[in-house]
Amino acid sequence: MRRIDRTTSFLVDPEQVANDRLVLVADEAAHAVKVLRAKEGTPLRVVDGVGGAYTVRVLRVSKQELVCEITSTQRDAGEAPYDLLMYCAMLKSRNRLEVLVEKLVEFGVGSLVLVETSRAVVARRAVSRLERIVRSATKQCGRSRLMSIETGVSFGTALAREGAGGFLFHEGAPARSQFVDMLSGSAKANPGESTRRRFAALVGPEGGFTDAEVAEALAARWQVVSLGERRLRAETAALSVAGSIHVMFGNGPQRRIDQ
Repeated sequence: MRRIDRTTSFLVDPEQVANDRLVLVADEAAHAVKVLRAKEGTPLRVVDGVGGAYTVRVLRVSKQELVCEITSTQRDAGEAPYDLLMYCAMLKSRNRLEVLVEKLVEFGVGSLVLVETSRAVVARRAVSRLERIVRSATKQCGRSRLMSIETGVSFGTALAREGAGGFLFHEGAPARSQFVDMLSGSAKANPGESTRRRFAALVGPEGGFTDAEVAEALAARWQVVSLGERRLRAETAALSVAGSIHVMFGNGPQRRIDQ
């Protein structure tokens, strides 16, 4: 049998998976045929976006679909051993927002919520385009779950959703409130902890949070923390948060597709 091209995954609708069969349709089927020259017997790697990852063998090829036999199944292949919910103020630049979405997928973020703040530009973004970026990045980086995206959430709603324990990133936070130090302390205090960690992070817009917003976060028992002395762009700050958590806690059990 030919070896699986592990640099390429295909995304299947979960409804197209049943028993030991799955069906790739539309663009996914066309890509497999035109780019990989898939034919009967070709092995492929397929994910369903909700945690299912499959090694399959092509059984039948047509213009509209590829019918495949599932030869092995794995749950949550490529997913982080923690849950990270990222709240970010809406960005002015569409290009920067799209890069942010792609990179957050690569870092294993589970959900991105775009928040309206006092200094955030209220702009309508095509969620459908962002979702296409999520799909492409998911297949490229080997994840099996799609990062969800939500827009238009108010600052107060974001705070209320998480209750106590979230992290709000603010350049005016006390010097002793370094986020990386907090993560390191948590890892040392709970070595080998089996409980799945959950993080909620809120990153501000260009210009940062207002004093009133910081006070509101503290009243909601969020931790106001710093990423260091340098001023970071909003998207850089968000990626720094995701990257720090990934480095500190991302070495959990590896989930791989069986050979």
